[in-house]
Amino acid sequence: MPIQDDAKKCIVTFNKLSVSGLPTMDNNGLCDPYVDFLSALLPTTGKTIKTEVVKKSLDASFKKIPKLPLVVSNKERVETHSLTLRVWDSDFASKDDLVGCATIRFHEVFSKGEQSGSSPFVMQFKQPLLMGGKHTNGAKAFIAGEISIAFS
Repeated sequence: MPIQDDAKKCIVTFNKLSVSGLPTMDNNGLCDPYVDFLSALLPTTGKTIKTEVVKKSLDASFKKIPKLPLVVSNKERVETHSLTLRVWDSDFASKDDLVGCATIRFHEVFSKGEQSGSSPFVMQFKQPLLMGGKHTNGAKAFIAGEISIAFS
């Protein structure tokens, strides 16, 4: 279990987040995507941290993206971990279907991202969605956006 650092706080935010090229998941030929977030550094509250569902879309931009408070705020500890973004298809009458996953390694945000002064580390990303180690929808499905990591 991660150790809590009380001196600082670390918040991960997404300034933009979108999915594209999703496979057909519903009978109407579309998908109702949302994204949830997994990391050993997220608090264990029993609730899933996720975006809103975008109805009937194979290419979706998310407007309501939650801020992700990490339980460790030491940069050296944070950069050894990652954040998994899982894209799901929301289903009303049955269990939601996993569309694919992508992983952002925090050390890449610190090494490839931009930062000036005390501002957050910011990095643009575009990653293929994977399912079982293979590209989702014939390598046409992607998740993209801008991730920001801030310490205060």
